[in-house]
Amino acid sequence: MASSDYNQMDYQEYLGKFSSYSDLIRRTAYWLRLMNLLRVPARDRNCAEFFTTDELRQAENTLIRRVQKEVFADEWKALSKGTAVSRGSPIRWYNPFISNDELIRLGGRLRHSLESENTKHPIALPAQHQFTRLILR
Repeated sequence: MASSDYNQMDYQEYLGKFSSYSDLIRRTAYWLRLMNLLRVPARDRNCAEFFTTDELRQAENTLIRRVQKEVFADEWKALSKGTAVSRGSPIRWYNPFISNDELIRLGGRLRHSLESENTKHPIALPAQHQFTRLILR
């Protein structure tokens, strides 16, 4: 089994363990916090009891990025190189781009609107993915 197949299987297995989106985000935030703490010498470690909004946002963005790189792999490669997505892409009509938070977002007519960035440029997520189902549940 190829390494990428193994990683993909682990990721699907990880998502399958959660029936709640909030549980998924909190558990991912916990793992990200642990990985960050292990990079710091033991004497310099400082850990809060509760997650910050930045930690939760980082966990959410990490999961979204993983889903996008899985499902929109060709689009991710093209957009990273600064080229247009292929004609066969399901998101080609929505003027996709990679944002500062390294997520594929959708452009369009609202770019001059006074709305928030999340409203003007929604994140691209696949309709039939387990992660998207957790968000909607």
